[in-house]
Amino acid sequence: MDLDSASFNFDCRSCGTEHRVDVKKVVIAPGATAGIEDLAVSLGLTPSEGIAVYDTNTFDACETHPQMKKEVILNAKNLHANEQGIAHLREKTSSCSFMVAVGAGTVHDLTRYTAFKMGIPFLSVPTACSVDGFASHSCSMTLNGLKTTVFTRMPMAICADVDILRKAPLRLSLSGLGDMVGKYTALCDWQLASLLGDGAEAYCPSIGRMQKQAVSDVMQTADKLPEKDADAYAKLIYGLLLSGMAMQMAGSSRPAAGAEHYISHFWEMEVLGIPTTGLHGERVGIGTLMALRVYREILEAGPSYFSQYRGNLLSEEEQQEIFGKLYGKIRMENAQDTTASLTREILLEKWPQIAEILGQLPEIHALESFYQAMGMRSSMEEIGLPSSEYEHTLRWSPYVRNKITLLRIAGRR
Repeated sequence: MDLDSASFNFDCRSCGTEHRVDVKKVVIAPGATAGIEDLAVSLGLTPSEGIAVYDTNTFDACETHPQMKKEVILNAKNLHANEQGIAHLREKTSSCSFMVAVGAGTVHDLTRYTAFKMGIPFLSVPTACSVDGFASHSCSMTLNGLKTTVFTRMPMAICADVDILRKAPLRLSLSGLGDMVGKYTALCDWQLASLLGDGAEAYCPSIGRMQKQAVSDVMQTADKLPEKDADAYAKLIYGLLLSGMAMQMAGSSRPAAGAEHYISHFWEMEVLGIPTTGLHGERVGIGTLMALRVYREILEAGPSYFSQYRGNLLSEEEQQEIFGKLYGKIRMENAQDTTASLTREILLEKWPQIAEILGQLPEIHALESFYQAMGMRSSMEEIGLPSSEYEHTLRWSPYVRNKITLLRIAGRR
């Protein structure tokens, strides 16, 4: 499957915006990595001037290795997208004209960030359907202890070898499935932000339809992932890649991330003082269930849910106590509260539109049954976090990003 980037570059009649992506080519096929050198040449790159970046796991996962100037193999143990990971990569990176990220989320984030800082392009070779960030124009870094979205650049091209993806541990694929399920609440939050915000994050129906169709395709073939079905893996990696491209098309992370991702970030930042054992997509998948329970509760309660709405943030004293050493950054993040102009009257007036948006969400019991059937992690305990912190997570995680989400609004009662 070769994707034409032109289909993602168009003047949108739905939202009136010019959508553009920087990815030139996307190849999804069995054995695709055998053509990575030809792909580089077709883009005007010289393989003998490139550096391929792996971790110890992804190097072993690939039977065919791109023939580049140099191979950098990072130790997968305790490798994270943070200052230490950047330093490990930079010290092994000599002069080159482009880089190739061969790996999953962390390898891509580190390569993307380093290539951006060096002012050179990079190519993406995913080795697992584990996250939705492969095609993104940003990377998720933990800098000075704070989970931060750093806007860099998209890969120049993506080469997704279905044979490699099928061999990845099933847990990684289920993590990617959790990331895709998160689009339910992400798209809901985007629509609500467009409805209730100042217009800065206007919802695009065209991008929304693309995302919803990809999620639907993934859900319909998900039960074949344990069987290593090639079509199921092709659909999953396509959905994950589309999410990254959709973010650049929209000019924000809205098509792919909402309250469920902020829950994941909250846990990863260890605000609770407890490290999580969950992968990114596992955290997002559990966060989706948690947010969905609240959203369905609001829909069932009706407009009366907002009768006690109070447009107040956590006090600075509360923020300092909760976020500790991260307090200064959290305070700055929320200095201009995105929900400051929201009132009880506005929420009640907009209830018919809010209800229509919430009505598009799946039933919580249906999604819980899906998780159980797939063997996906579905509770905080399964990723090393105590259930006693469930309500704290719902209450405090929206402060990780100063974005309008229904979970942020729900906490103002």
